[in-house]
Amino acid sequence: MRNDFVGHDTTVPLKEENMKRGIMKIGIDLGGSHIAMGLIHGGKIIKKYEHNFSSIEKENLEKTIKEFINNTIDCILNEKIEIQMVGICAPRYI
Repeated sequence: MRNDFVGHDTTVPLKEENMKRGIMKIGIDLGGSHIAMGLIHGGKIIKKYEHNFSSIEKENLEKTIKEFINNTIDCILNEKIEIQMVGICAPRYI
């Protein structure tokens, strides 16, 4: 597993008050050329990670997706955030 493979964070760093909000959720949007993960609280995305798959990554998409999800969740958990649930959305079989 690549330790440096976490999606590009498209939000500002989590502020301490966001981390104290309690239990949060993770939403994963999976597509054939892109993956996004959001840290969700109260129905709002408070932190978002995104990654566009390169042509090389698309050749082994299952491994790429697993690495992205595992590494991004590890990054979120390292911020001492308690996750209540994880939801995954995919528009079709990938």
